[in-house]
Amino acid sequence: MVIGEASLSDLREEINEIDTSLILLLKKRFDISKDIGKYKIENNLPIENKEREKEIIASIVETSGLDEDFISDVFNLIFKESKRLQVELKLK
Repeated sequence: MVIGEASLSDLREEINEIDTSLILLLKKRFDISKDIGKYKIENNLPIENKEREKEIIASIVETSGLDEDFISDVFNLIFKESKRLQVELKLK
């Protein structure tokens, strides 16, 4: 099946490339989150910052044009994993 100029196979390949990029970017984000966790531990700062989380979600909703509930769901999962990684550092 051809959609416009691209075939379904082409479109799926493009999606696969985007998925790979998303995962690589998430890994990079989590690596930086660990560095932030180390800083927080060294400076006796709390792991969780709900105000920062709200600011991030609001900014992305404003600039992306994507559904607020969707953005909130995605980023709450990202925040949950970031905090898990930071707590894990604290326990070491």
